[in-house]
Amino acid sequence: MRDYAKSSIHVTCLLVLCLLALPHVLALDVAEFKCPQGYVLISDCVEKRHLKVQLIGDGQNTSSCKLLLTDPLTGKTASTVIRTVCASKKSMTAPPDQATADEKKLQWKITNSPPKGVLEVVQAAKSLSTSGAYNNVPLPQERKLATISQMAVWKNLAGTHPPAKDAISSKTIENDLLTKSHVDPKDLTTDEKKELDRRVDAIFEAVDLTCKVATTTPPPQTPKSPEAPGTPMQPEVPQTPGESTTGGDGTESDHCCAPTGTTFVPDNNDFQTMMCVTDTLVNCPGDKGSDGSTTQSDDNDKDEVPRTTEKPKEPGEAPKPKTVVNAEGVSITTELHPNGKIKSITKEHPPTKGGDPKDPTSESHKTTSTEYADDKRRIKKTTEKVEIRTLQGPNEEKTPKKVTTTEREYSDPTEKTPSFVEKETVTVEEVSEIDDNGLTHINKTTTTKTFSGPKDTEGKTEQKKETYDPNKDKWSPAK
Repeated sequence: MRDYAKSSIHVTCLLVLCLLALPHVLALDVAEFKCPQGYVLISDCVEKRHLKVQLIGDGQNTSSCKLLLTDPLTGKTASTVIRTVCASKKSMTAPPDQATADEKKLQWKITNSPPKGVLEVVQAAKSLSTSGAYNNVPLPQERKLATISQMAVWKNLAGTHPPAKDAISSKTIENDLLTKSHVDPKDLTTDEKKELDRRVDAIFEAVDLTCKVATTTPPPQTPKSPEAPGTPMQPEVPQTPGESTTGGDGTESDHCCAPTGTTFVPDNNDFQTMMCVTDTLVNCPGDKGSDGSTTQSDDNDKDEVPRTTEKPKEPGEAPKPKTVVNAEGVSITTELHPNGKIKSITKEHPPTKGGDPKDPTSESHKTTSTEYADDKRRIKKTTEKVEIRTLQGPNEEKTPKKVTTTEREYSDPTEKTPSFVEKETVTVEEVSEIDDNGLTHINKTTTTKTFSGPKDTEGKTEQKKETYDPNKDKWSPAK
């Protein structure tokens, strides 16, 4: 049985340390947001134009969903992916897919007043994450902040004596971990049960700490009007703004801003209220030069691709890379040329269970990237990296067991010859053993194929095998 008194003391100590070492946790940015020039608050845009608002998801995911705006008079639409947190009880249903939303005629209203305590929890989680307070929490890095934030919000909303379906506790966290891993608790060994208890306690302590820190922060002010004074909004995920308009003074505009704290309330109480956790820009459907739909990277790329409204500060300086998470949870980062054209697109896919068929607790992590040779979007290089992660080593954390990287380099096209794969390199790194000192030994196989032209399908193959000795910190040819 876990020592809950000891765990409570640990959380209290962490709380004191956070409040002493992190004064910025108590001084969160509470300035009212102000839309950038050419944008109006999305709530004003929806109200003035009587737009239909829908949130489209998968019925389970609460960290992101697609925002779809429809003008009932013209039928024009605009959409973007927003990062969210569920701002209602855990037992309610997350935003559904398009078919379900249409069948139930589900719509949402927008308010700038999130439920009490939700924004404070989200801001506290961001501050704690930035400070490193979550570094040792055994959750995948790409989902750690969203997972802890969501559980802390649910715990805060559930109150002191919640029904089981809405509760967040060590037991519910344990049940979730086992369910997602498809593991029967009866099959766990004594050591596996101890490891599970350790992971559960660490996650619950992070959630509990977040709730406690949130109660010490001053209540964040939510945006009231585009003219409100304060720090201009710096959107993390801008979406296809198009031509500039005059909306910063509150006049009608095709372009909207949804600051952190913007809340979407469904007209059906079976579904969850959702709140934006990042500042987002999105087109409103209108008749001022475009249909308002979100621009895609090209006809074949159906993922949401971030664009930038920022102009280079100096001639030749490229805008900063922008990141957006689509409805499937894929994190997409776009790097731009100084002229604003796309230079590269990198996609980090959410982990999938069972990367190693022999290990049901293993995960597969996939990242793909495409580099472009010029503004015409000719492909220069593609990279696909797949990591199989599993529990291993003395720290018993989920670390890479096998990493497969595939790189394809493309030729420059000529008048007579189109672009083709000139070189393909497949590198496979696999853990061979972890020695008594906890050091990882690795076997690596690199297979390289070179092709002479678009009709050369066989290519010339070369293979190189190496081993890594961590004691010597050196790669050597395999014996």
